[in-house]
Amino acid sequence: MKKSIIIIFTLFAAAAFWGCGAKQPSFVPGEPVYTPRHARGFAVFEAGERSAAIRVTDPWQGAEGFEQWVFVPGEGEAAPVGFEGVVLAGAPRRVICMSSSYTAFMGELGAADRIVGVSGAQFITDSLLATRHRVGDVADVGYDNNLDFERIAALRPDLMLVYGVRDGGATEKLRHMGIPCVLVGEYLEESPLGKAEWMVALGEMFGVRQAAEARFARIERDYDQLASVAAGGGAARGDGSAEGGSAEGVGVGVGDGSAVGGSAGRPKVMFNAPYRDVWYAPGDLNYMVRLVEDAGGEYVCGGVESRDSRPIDIEEAYVAMRTADVWLHTNHYSTLGALLGDNPRFADTPPVVSGRVYNNNARTTPGGGSDFWESGVVRPDRVLRDLMLILHPELFGVGEVPYYYKRLQ
Repeated sequence: MKKSIIIIFTLFAAAAFWGCGAKQPSFVPGEPVYTPRHARGFAVFEAGERSAAIRVTDPWQGAEGFEQWVFVPGEGEAAPVGFEGVVLAGAPRRVICMSSSYTAFMGELGAADRIVGVSGAQFITDSLLATRHRVGDVADVGYDNNLDFERIAALRPDLMLVYGVRDGGATEKLRHMGIPCVLVGEYLEESPLGKAEWMVALGEMFGVRQAAEARFARIERDYDQLASVAAGGGAARGDGSAEGGSAEGVGVGVGDGSAVGGSAGRPKVMFNAPYRDVWYAPGDLNYMVRLVEDAGGEYVCGGVESRDSRPIDIEEAYVAMRTADVWLHTNHYSTLGALLGDNPRFADTPPVVSGRVYNNNARTTPGGGSDFWESGVVRPDRVLRDLMLILHPELFGVGEVPYYYKRLQ
């Protein structure tokens, strides 16, 4: 599950997105304004004296060569001649977010008060946004082929952040309604920091790009410091200061300055659990594999150069689990008893015997939402700290617990 709120984008929906302004522009962009260090799906360029154009590339699986351009005006400038992409009228004030990760980006940028609509309000874990929905300030516009177009029109949005719409006329209707739709392809990024770096693209749209760059640089710094500790680089600690709301620093103190990899070694990790009798194993380019490696662990089911998950049979999963030290992401299971009740064969595997089975559902909603797929997308430094706490608890103080994960008992 890459997102807690999903609008499926199928390959044949490419033509539909041209209706949301995703056309090849005939204009020539100016100098780069922001070139991402980790993300591969966007870049920002000059598009006038005070304006910018965001280029979104390959925004869904199989969309190689597809581009969407977004013109962000500065001080009333008009879009360049020949520009045929999405044209914003100014910094958006009324935004509909079709994924919970987008709400988290906006919260990180201090723009959550601009959200007027979401898709699947029951999945939102942000308490302030959930409260705004309960009192009627934020509407649920539906999802997939059940979008409520009348409600969308009534909200008068000046921007919809989307990552896919199933073909069926939805995007054509939105185009005729005059609603700018911008594709956000952060879920395709292979790098955890690449996902988070999309906050810079959103920051450009909302007129706070410099603040977004600074915020991302802080997350990047904390992530790199933590990864350095896990790689044997000694102690590292964020200063813990707040940068607006939930933007606390994260860090780790190593008591004796010893490096991970000595007596502790690199714990071996197995992911997931059977889903309808099929076990899905992530490929080596999957961002969760990258997180585990950066946290000082080793993935036991590797060998496939892909970011996608592949099905493996239960026997192969059992053999891999016999070599693992830690078992992560056990699907919907919240207790070890329920997990083993459905999968008794795995009761004798090392992670179960040692009690090192964790799921990323410590912060969830009654409707099935998970903050791991919300703020966790924006805060890979916090996810990395969780994984280091699970894999290398010797680096942390006694009694510290993960933020997104919980040990199954």
